[in-house]
Amino acid sequence: MADLTGTHQYQLDAKGRMSLPARFREALGDGGYVTLGQDGCLYVFPLPEWNRMRGEVKSNRLADPCTRHY
Repeated sequence: MADLTGTHQYQLDAKGRMSLPARFREALGDGGYVTLGQDGCLYVFPLPEWNRMRGEVKSNRLADPCTRHY
């Protein structure tokens, strides 16, 4: 799988879309998620990685509104 880390500058087209380099498209061929990261960055996760992380978050205190503020 392609290493998706690094700094990349992209522009959106008139329809608000961003093109991805071929190596990114290959890594995201089975789907992926884009989410807001730290410092105004976008995080892109291939579907298997997103599913793994989602499971970790759900099992964490952050997923429970009653314990989130502790």
